[in-house]
Amino acid sequence: MTADKITLTPAAKVMVVGVRFRHSKTLWFDPCGLEPEPGDMLIVTTERGTEMGECVQSPWEVAEAELPAPLKPVVRIADDEDLCRDKEHQDEEIAAIPVFREFIENNKLDMKPADVELLFGREKMIFYFSAEERIDFRQLVRDLASHFHIRIEMRQVGVRDEARMAGGIAHCGEVLCCSRLGGEFAPVSIKMAKDQGLPLNPTKISGVCGRLMCCLRYEAEAYKDFNKRSPKKGAIIDTPRGGGKVIERDVLRESLKLSFRPIEGENKPGETMNVPLARMCCKDKNTGEYTDLDGSSGCKGCPCAIRPEVFEELVEESKQAKNVSLSTDGLDFRGLSSTQGTDSAVDNGPEPAQAPKRGKSGGARPSSEGGKGGKKGRRRRGRGRGKGPKPDGAGASGNAQGSSDTQGKKPQQRRSKSRSNRGRGQQGGQGGGQTGGQNKGQRGSGSKQGSQGSSPRVETRVPRRRSS
Repeated sequence: MTADKITLTPAAKVMVVGVRFRHSKTLWFDPCGLEPEPGDMLIVTTERGTEMGECVQSPWEVAEAELPAPLKPVVRIADDEDLCRDKEHQDEEIAAIPVFREFIENNKLDMKPADVELLFGREKMIFYFSAEERIDFRQLVRDLASHFHIRIEMRQVGVRDEARMAGGIAHCGEVLCCSRLGGEFAPVSIKMAKDQGLPLNPTKISGVCGRLMCCLRYEAEAYKDFNKRSPKKGAIIDTPRGGGKVIERDVLRESLKLSFRPIEGENKPGETMNVPLARMCCKDKNTGEYTDLDGSSGCKGCPCAIRPEVFEELVEESKQAKNVSLSTDGLDFRGLSSTQGTDSAVDNGPEPAQAPKRGKSGGARPSSEGGKGGKKGRRRRGRGRGKGPKPDGAGASGNAQGSSDTQGKKPQQRRSKSRSNRGRGQQGGQGGGQTGGQNKGQRGSGSKQGSQGSSPRVETRVPRRRSS
């Protein structure tokens, strides 16, 4: 009995090219001997008719068994005439949207127009709309067909497809992933947001369509792999410094932040350290041997640890990082002058004149120079608050010139009656003598000698301005 020889024939392969359309995923077509490049516009035959699509992948070989259905042929590579024709179709589509909206309002239908598409061969015009329930649009189709004189097809889409057709900018500042990348919508769950540590706030994790953002699925596998290989938050890591608690986990850098307890006897807060996950290991409970973490299986539940030599390297690296990166957050440099904190002073010109210092009596301090004393007395006029009588000699020697300069000056108008009288009396008391008796400032209760030798007290009121 002889066994028959079995001959294996290689699987037949065919050439395919990937073409992407405006509102559909990438489809495979038969290039028919053409060699288009990515970015070229192709005229192809589909089930709906003749359409124009963009080549996203050059022709390559695929096993015939992998084809879900027979391939449609590529008619030709679009030339300038085809591109001009497609531009005219786009203008017609834009002009058809207001007409579509007007007919919806006339028929009083609860639906929202999304987009209009005209096939390249003008076989049909497709109207996309969104609605919460099923809509009876038979009369609407008749109105559109009588207006455009072409075959009409109505297609209802969801909120995600509507956002893809409309386009826009996402929370990250980039174009919407659904309109930029295309393809089919993959399911997104709230568990993906939990694994990534995002706040479960609908306004934070929802897109412009009102559904969970598509980008949550892009990094879900990376977070899942990191969570599998790294210890959980709150775990204790065995180190030569003692047990370090995991307080933060950085998935992008694949590192952990450990917090240590303060050393006994030292009045210092606990220190923190960033440790890469690749430099950690597992420690056997019985033997105390260190073994590297297995990247495929991840953390097996054994206590994680850091080797002593690795820990010393991390400490040196952290010290160097602290010495190099000096933080200036929270420092206020507004109070520093040009000479504070610097070795060399900068010449900013003459310093501005300082205001005269007030004495115990509230007025300007007496000066040995007559001119300066008069200026100070005139500058501080009406602001002093006397606490008691002064000798005539002190008042005359200090402010004799000042009181003579202030004769004929009117008091400030915007003051209350009691305060203005008190200021006048104090100024008169400081002046003293006959000069102080002639001045209006001696009408108050300043110096006894000045008030007794003056003329009878007469109060004058300054008329207030009336606001218009």
